[in-house]
Amino acid sequence: MAKKKGEIKKSETLLDMVLGRMKISCPSHKRFKRVTFEYESGITITIEMQD
Repeated sequence: MAKKKGEIKKSETLLDMVLGRMKISCPSHKRFKRVTFEYESGITITIEMQD
């Protein structure tokens, strides 16, 4: 049970990191069409911008 809680907390941390980077990149979002986040754990998140 403790491991599951740890995994969930870790996932929330990754989400917070992505959301944080999105907020930082938001002002210049017109410069790129696709953003890819790669993490050491093997998770890859790709965000594609639409005009």
